[in-house]
Amino acid sequence: MTIALHVVTNAISPYGIHRDAFLYFAMGRHLRLFRMDFPPAIAILANVERLFGDSLIVLRSAPALAAAAIVVLAALIARELGGGRRAQILAALTVMCTPVFMRPGSLFQPVVFDQLWWTLGLFAMARLGNDDRPRWWILLGVAGGLGLLTKFSILFFGLAVLVGFAVSPKRRALLTRWPWVAVALALVIGSPSVIGQIQLHFPIIAQMTDLRRTQLGHVTVSAFIAMQLLYGVGTLIAAFGAAVFLLAPARKRQSVSPRRTAAASR
Repeated sequence: MTIALHVVTNAISPYGIHRDAFLYFAMGRHLRLFRMDFPPAIAILANVERLFGDSLIVLRSAPALAAAAIVVLAALIARELGGGRRAQILAALTVMCTPVFMRPGSLFQPVVFDQLWWTLGLFAMARLGNDDRPRWWILLGVAGGLGLLTKFSILFFGLAVLVGFAVSPKRRALLTRWPWVAVALALVIGSPSVIGQIQLHFPIIAQMTDLRRTQLGHVTVSAFIAMQLLYGVGTLIAAFGAAVFLLAPARKRQSVSPRRTAAASR
């Protein structure tokens, strides 16, 4: 359903190729894997998609597939956390209908792929909560490496994973070799991004400084909060509904009269 939604949207959209996509295609034509000023996964993908044509639907097919994969992973995470069929469907629908996931799935940018690797990493962590086998550490490392090859924001995810394990009962796992195998695997897969930054003297710092001065500096705190609420409206609705559902049984128990309780006990 997610793929069909994006295909139809791109087919009837009055808008053409986003300006950032032209940059990624240009960088793909002049690909220097270990000497690029941004993670090269999007440029590599641009070269792959060029083999299938240059229509808008073809160009945005990979983001649509990534968006669909995120929806599936959301349902799988819900299942790993103990959710039944309804919880899995709700998780999938929430992700599918939330703008923060819908919009990136319709644009040829690194954002949706960054979201995919974060979600894949979360799925690996959910599996590790129920299964200590090394394969899930490997999957976590692969997710981190692909994320590093896509966008540097994956570093926040990596830090959160480390802190999360350190303060949880699973912290003993950090004394084994598999978490560090996962870190090494992530660094190997993401090495083009790291080596490129080192060779070019960390251009990401200058890019973030320019971004803050030219764009982010004009965004007020209230506007930022409003955007977060707008983009995450689907998750907010789901969270509110979940809170109502969880609190309802407590209210029912409190409303039961002593006479009814006594009758039930007899």
